[in-house]
Amino acid sequence: MQSDCSRRSRGGGIGSADHLFVKSAMQRMFHRQGLEPRYRFVSLDDAPVGSVVDIELNGHKLRVHMNKDVPIDWKAVGAGELILGSGVQISDDLLQVLRYVNRVKFRSEGRRRIMVIGTQVAGEATTWGLDPSDCKIADDGWLVTPVVE
Repeated sequence: MQSDCSRRSRGGGIGSADHLFVKSAMQRMFHRQGLEPRYRFVSLDDAPVGSVVDIELNGHKLRVHMNKDVPIDWKAVGAGELILGSGVQISDDLLQVLRYVNRVKFRSEGRRRIMVIGTQVAGEATTWGLDPSDCKIADDGWLVTPVVE
């Protein structure tokens, strides 16, 4: 596991640095709640840096899985809650078991990348447009959005 981003170039398009924007946007959300997270950019075989970001909070972990081309290890020991990028697929059967999954995506506003949170409930489309300030981290370390609250 890496603690720092080892991204060496600006190639790869506008989304190639979204893992850094995840860190920035989440940092603001956590700061408002008085939380001090630690971030790790997970190194997975040949996957691009930033494909997976681990966020550790008071003994709990959120894993943000950004890259649709990198398989998800749903049973990873200590992975914590998985938050998926907008293009990362989940089977209908697994979504039925989990009941919902939180997602993140980015939109550009000038030079800024704005993180938008969504919640996909089993049998429904993802509800997008949730601002990180509308979300909170529960005592068990899970991301709670207005959709699941």
